[in-house]
Amino acid sequence: MNIIKLTALFLIACPLTAWSLVDYSSEGEAEARPVKNGVKTPTGSSMKKIEQPRATGSEPFLALGSSFQSTKVKRVKNGTTNEEGSIDLYNLNAHFDTNANIFTDVSYWYGTSDVSSLSTTSAMQKGNPVVKVGFNWLSIGDYNDRARIDFYGGLSIKETDSELASSRNDKIVGIMTTKRFNQFAIGLGGELILTGKPNKYGETEIGNITKFGAEVGWIVSQDIRLSLEGNAIQIRHAENSDNTYSLKKDQTFSTVTPKLFLQVLPSIEVELGLAIPTRKANINDDRVFAIKNISTPGMYGTALLFGLNFSI
Repeated sequence: MNIIKLTALFLIACPLTAWSLVDYSSEGEAEARPVKNGVKTPTGSSMKKIEQPRATGSEPFLALGSSFQSTKVKRVKNGTTNEEGSIDLYNLNAHFDTNANIFTDVSYWYGTSDVSSLSTTSAMQKGNPVVKVGFNWLSIGDYNDRARIDFYGGLSIKETDSELASSRNDKIVGIMTTKRFNQFAIGLGGELILTGKPNKYGETEIGNITKFGAEVGWIVSQDIRLSLEGNAIQIRHAENSDNTYSLKKDQTFSTVTPKLFLQVLPSIEVELGLAIPTRKANINDDRVFAIKNISTPGMYGTALLFGLNFSI
């Protein structure tokens, strides 16, 4: 099967791009950092991926990647388990950073599920392509203490030949700000998804989606990094809708995601994470369960995350 071969190829050498602090600074810039108290700060690969795109004036940069996301689903009705199963997603993504302070992110996923009310087949199914274009609005400071603000916009494209993907065309706008403190970094972000109307019968019509996120990153050593990410997401109900399958009440859920990054080669990094719901969406409600938002970690349950990051 061609998609299996393609996924396997990407899993050999590629990055997990998501709602996270990502630094695409050049190795030459990292190597130029000063020595403090007789100890040189980590260079090149160990300092990558702490803030979103690279510094002003750096050369074009390309990252290709893949990740795996597995979510355990359990639905309860009348005090007993109604159904349970898993949702497995295989994500392919790319990031391109130009020397004009403009960056592009492209992602696409395939998925499978054995949850009967979500999918009638366990075969691999198509997902939603997402394209984002952004620019750096402000960048202050050198490599060790840089602060920056980025804006971006994009589109999530509908997929009607799938039981897992959404049949909506959604517009995306967002902002990210990051600040580095030598071995530490913090980031804040906000995103608004302007949702369209679903084209498939049975998919829940919803209002706009808002996301707020924060993350703290720590470089432990040359080969080890840790991060802790928190997200709060609200799915608005569909206003003035006559659709039988429309969300009647806003849904708010939140997640905490600890991550571990291990540098295995200068340009390859293993990423492990666990998205833990701290406030759960009411997936026992059939309308909520049929929103088709399965690519968001933590909405349907605890999600295991695995990625291989590869940069050029």
